[in-house]
Amino acid sequence: MRHLTIAALGTMVLLAATSLTRGAAKAASSGTIKLTYDSRGAARARTPAWASGYNRFSVGSSSSRMGIKVAGTTIKTSARVSGRTIYLGFDRSGDGTISKTEWSPIPLAKTMLISGKANGKSYVIRLVNLIASYNRTTVSCWGQALIRSSMKGALGGIPVRILDDDMDGKFSQTPSGRGGDAILIGGSGAAIPLRTMHRIGKELYRLKVAEDGSSIDYQRVSDAALGQVRAIFPANTMQSLVLAGKDCAFDVRTDGLAGIPAGPYMLVYGVVSRSSTTLTFRPGRATPQYDIKDGMINTLRIGKPVRLNFAARYGNGKVGLSASSVSIVGSGSEIYGPLNFTRGGNIRPPTVTMLNGATVASSTNMKYG
Repeated sequence: MRHLTIAALGTMVLLAATSLTRGAAKAASSGTIKLTYDSRGAARARTPAWASGYNRFSVGSSSSRMGIKVAGTTIKTSARVSGRTIYLGFDRSGDGTISKTEWSPIPLAKTMLISGKANGKSYVIRLVNLIASYNRTTVSCWGQALIRSSMKGALGGIPVRILDDDMDGKFSQTPSGRGGDAILIGGSGAAIPLRTMHRIGKELYRLKVAEDGSSIDYQRVSDAALGQVRAIFPANTMQSLVLAGKDCAFDVRTDGLAGIPAGPYMLVYGVVSRSSTTLTFRPGRATPQYDIKDGMINTLRIGKPVRLNFAARYGNGKVGLSASSVSIVGSGSEIYGPLNFTRGGNIRPPTVTMLNGATVASSTNMKYG
């Protein structure tokens, strides 16, 4: 990481705080906000669990297969086939059985929205990236479960939502083996790890979240040593860039200009988009710790230059590579993707250039074979 002055940034884009908080009423320096269940508040949110691939499941027609864990309970789940249609059965009522009305065909979009109850707790989840297969005796289904409901309230007129992102049935402000929980602040679509300190509007607050998600005690923080944080990306491409420290977490896109508390941070995830293409990036094995210095403009080592990672093979006079195992790696060793160059994938085939020394032997778009 390097430290730059504003002038040295030239024409590069600097990530600035959004104007979502304009006109918001200033909250008292301390107090409690009550939260209520919201079945739709996180319907389109990106979360740490989503970006990291947590909450994956495997279920099937065999009784030995596990169900899907939601709200701290493993919900009875099964799969079956009729003709060529595969059905997923999910105990939405929480009574321990799958009734006839609780079976649904897996759609071509490979995603299902499910609302239900477990131990008296209501929830809405989305099952995504569903893959199903069957033979003469068994049916199997794999995918990822994402929480879509939340507990909501407001602080100083700014919406605050907490999400049971690890779906363990309680809200915790420390990371768990399944990633931990998350918070959505204002109109942002990027949820960040739920910690004890966050920026809500223009102010920093220490938060104490009730385990059942019913309330948040807050205390304004006015004496934190802050450092501005910036990342250099092409204009209008950065959607979010989430960093987490020991007891705090921030989105650089909305919080970087105002400043975040000095200290060490790790990349959680980020999102970039251009035209109709949206890519997530996540830390790689060599992604550095970012040490934020107070009173300085901290520019993250992330983004360009990037490189393309792939494994090539040679046989029968031909060079080949797997179209589903190509990744883009940024300057901070962050990994962009997943990329899928196969037919129906999310990105067009790249140009493959073969060199003989400095001479171009061949240059053409990658073809399927």
